[in-house]
Amino acid sequence: MPELEHVELETPKILDAITFLIQFGPLKPEYPDGNAFREDIQVTIQTYLEKNELGKGARLLTPARDVEAVPPASIFGADFYPDLVLEQDGEPLVAIIVKLVKANPAGLIQAAGRALVFSHRYPWVLSLVLDRGKRRREKRELDHEFRADMWHNRRVRFLFR
Repeated sequence: MPELEHVELETPKILDAITFLIQFGPLKPEYPDGNAFREDIQVTIQTYLEKNELGKGARLLTPARDVEAVPPASIFGADFYPDLVLEQDGEPLVAIIVKLVKANPAGLIQAAGRALVFSHRYPWVLSLVLDRGKRRREKRELDHEFRADMWHNRRVRFLFR
């Protein structure tokens, strides 16, 4: 699969809807581990797709269940898979990364790095981070610059809860 050329595209309405759903939806305040967080995200998105008009023609894929339908991002001789993939009309549309970050802030950079890698394979990337570390969350200048650069140049959206 060739690398995607990044041109100005309109954000898919389904990506905006899922972002809103995750940002303001009924997620639990705590999860025992990253798998529990990913499973809750998966159920939340799947339920939305089944009940809403925007979900027509869309399918939520997981690498474990849908390995043939989920294209990997191959880099440095290894294949990497997103946590979830939103497919629209049979084509991969959004790679979804789900990361639970607790005390160790290394998970933040892992989420950013994975998002960058997947942006070379998928038209859109949604990086969902549940940050439970005791970090001060005030916005810093570099945060804004990084997020704006990733959105405008790589079509990567970061969502922190």
